[in-house]
Amino acid sequence: MAYSAINKRQTSLILMRKNGIDVQIIEGLPVEEMKPNSVLSTSQGDGPFIRQTFHGSRDNILERTAKFGQSFLQNSENLEAMVEPIQTTKALPKPPPRVRDREDDLYSALGGDGGPIYLSDGVWLTSDGGAHDWGR
Repeated sequence: MAYSAINKRQTSLILMRKNGIDVQIIEGLPVEEMKPNSVLSTSQGDGPFIRQTFHGSRDNILERTAKFGQSFLQNSENLEAMVEPIQTTKALPKPPPRVRDREDDLYSALGGDGGPIYLSDGVWLTSDGGAHDWGR
C-alpha cells in the first residue's frame, strides 16, 4: 500500500510493506495528478529512498513515519534525517541447516531406507531432507 502527499516543493511517498515502511522524497511536484486508489509508478532513483524494517528496531517505526508525514506537510527542512534507516545489531534468525547425513537426521530416525516417508497431511520426507506436498 502506498500513501502520497505533496507540499509546496516536494512529493513524498510512504510505501507500506509487511516487514517495514519505505519512504521516498522526490523534489518537485508530480507531472500527473495523484488520484486515490490509482496505480503508482516510481523508481528508487527518483529521490532518496529510505528503507526502514520493523525487525530489530528499537524505535517505533510507525510513530516515526507519522511524525515525518506531519513535518512533510508543514514543509519542514531536513526530512531525510527523520526517517533515516535505523541500525540494529539484532540478527535475523538463521534457517536450519540442510540435512546432509542420512544417519543423523529425522529421515533415519523414522526408519527411512531410500524411499520417501509419509509424515502427515500429504507431506512426504525424502532422504535428502526435502519435504514435499505430494498428497498422493
